[in-house]
Formats: sequence, C-alpha cells, structure tokens
Amino acid sequence: EEKMVQYLNKLELGIHHIGEIIQLQQKAARPDSHTVSFNFPSMLNDTLSLIQDRIEKYDIEVVRSLDPAIQRVEMPRNPMIQMVMNFIKNSMEAIGEAIYQKQLQKGGGVIIIRAVQEDGGVKLVIEDNGDGIDPDIQHKLMRYGFTTKFNNQGFGLHVAGNFVASVGGKLTLDSQGKGEGAAAQLWLPYQMD
Repeated sequence: EEKMVQYLNKLELGIHHIGEIIQLQQKAARPDSHTVSFNFPSMLNDTLSLIQDRIEKYDIEVVRSLDPAIQRVEMPRNPMIQMVMNFIKNSMEAIGEAIYQKQLQKGGGVIIIRAVQEDGGVKLVIEDNGDGIDPDIQHKLMRYGFTTKFNNQGFGLHVAGNFVASVGGKLTLDSQGKGEGAAAQLWLPYQMD
C-alpha cells in the first residue's frame, strides 16, 4: 500500500509537470509578435523547461551564466523563445552529430548560455562543443532554405536572423571549423526602437 501511495504521488507530480509544459508551449506557440515587457531570466528558464526532456535524453549539460543586472527587456517574447529554442536545438543536434562522428563521448555534450550587459543591451551567447561549422558554408547559414541537415527546410536560422534584425539587434555565428563546436552570439537592445 505504501508503494502504491508513492507511485500515485510520483504520477501526480508527473501529470502536473506535463500540464505546466503544455501551458508554456501554448503560450510560446501563439503568433504574438507585439512588444511586451518581460523578465529575461524567466524567459530563458521557460525556454529550457520546454525542451528539458530532450536535454536529459541526450545527456547534455547546460551551463548558465546570467548577469543578475539583466532583468526586464521589451520585445516580442514568443518569437524570442522560439529563436532561443532553435539555437539550443541546433546545439543539441550538433552535439548528437559529434557523438555519432566519435568526436565526443556520450554524456560529454555541453551547452553554455551566457548573458551579459553590453553597449546598452544584452549580449546572449549560446555555445556548444558539438560538431562545429564547416568554414566553406558558414556564409550561407542564414540564407532562406539553406540546410545541412537531412529532412530540414532551412528556416530556423533565417527566421532568427530576421527576428534579431527586426528588434534592432545583431547576430553572428562563430565556429573554428568541423569538430570545434559553435556559438551563436546575439546582441539585443533592452527596448526596441
């Protein structure tokens, strides 16, 4: 009977967690592109919560370093979540490819998310130790329809670049080459002009 109570408590917690994830996904999926004021660290936490199960499945360590002075920003929140989630998914896929190519051992994947104040805005860096970017294709990465992945359409980085430009920010993708990991570096204003 005691084991049954423990099992039911675990089940109830799991159902509650699934409900929270569904609520977050519904909020993030709304095509809401108007500017709102939101808490930047909470947005990052919400984004990571949406894909936490995949992060755990791939046994990836996520390291966060957020400047405590960064709190509120004003920009479209849902597109921001989609963009950050896309960069994290790209990092997970790059880590998966590095493991497949025997460049990394399973469980050795790391994604580092850093946010610091810079030039009156937020510099956000999402960096991984995955497969890296071939220098010959780096200049094509944000082109509409360009992809290096099987069964992808090549929209993610293009949409991210458009979003960053729409809020007055800057985006660069850096890698020392294949097998060397990659970093998406974004500079975003605290407020859109």
